[in-house]
Amino acid sequence: TPANNDPDEDDQDEVIISAEPVADLELEKDVNVDEANVGDEVIWTITIENTGPSVATGVVVTDDLPAGLTATDADASQGTFNTTSLEWTIGTLEVDQIETLEITTTIDEAGTFVNVAQVTEADQPDIDSTPDNDDGDQSEDDEDNASVGGIVVDLELSKGVKAAVKVP
Repeated sequence: TPANNDPDEDDQDEVIISAEPVADLELEKDVNVDEANVGDEVIWTITIENTGPSVATGVVVTDDLPAGLTATDADASQGTFNTTSLEWTIGTLEVDQIETLEITTTIDEAGTFVNVAQVTEADQPDIDSTPDNDDGDQSEDDEDNASVGGIVVDLELSKGVKAAVKVP
């Protein structure tokens, strides 16, 4: 019988729908200078924010440090950074939580260095990006890059002697 609200009849059924938690992890990368001398230190800053709507767990960011730069120190506001694997294991990010990582590197040679960072792991799907899929253009909001130029200063010194003048 239609419209009698009897769940035992074949014209009515009940379904429970549960939504999968999703997050939106947004990442930015900056460097403190545009150019530096070979041998100088530069500081790269990675900022990550979970804009929700759910808590993000199992969050890992990987920094793709190019050849010509050497990581010498790191300071994470949350989690740990492994200077060998270049992985920042953040763990849990609450909704609207922002965390930062500063990586200090030395410039080992002259050239332009593009340093890329991206979210490589998260337990929840991201609303508008896919972790660990950077294709080189940083087109998603969970990946970014910054660049620095390493320069060599070429100084030249010359010394000359003027003709001697005899003073009486």
